[in-house]
Amino acid sequence: MARFRVSPSRLARFYFHECERYLRYSTATKEQRKLDDIPPIELDHTLVTKAILESGYEWERVVLEHLGDRAVVAEGDGEVTERRHSADETLSLLAHATDGEAIYQPTLRAPVSFYEAYPPTRDVPHPPARPVARDAGRRSFLAPELPLRMV
Repeated sequence: MARFRVSPSRLARFYFHECERYLRYSTATKEQRKLDDIPPIELDHTLVTKAILESGYEWERVVLEHLGDRAVVAEGDGEVTERRHSADETLSLLAHATDGEAIYQPTLRAPVSFYEAYPPTRDVPHPPARPVARDAGRRSFLAPELPLRMV
């Protein structure tokens, strides 16, 4: 199990704040936080934060609706925005992806050389959905082209 989880938005905040402690504290898993005696996260429950989060979830639903059957969503009973493909599932999906498919909420692991260069991260999870296209026999992953408006 990974001890740390990093996302593109957390990396961006790290570079913005230039604060290694922020990166370490914000990426540590619950188990790692206990081991390192990192204070618990105090979540922001204000109406503004809830509205921002819900608008992001709504946008994801719009994207999934636009993609239709081309979206490959992890199985499960929970809210679709909370489902994730494991790293192994993601690799299998990438190996067998067809043109135009979009893998929603994949999980990727960076190579050891990345971890050596940028400790203490372990997993790089959940990039956005990326449609697959083949060009001269090679796979490429494209950002979906969607209208920039909310429904």
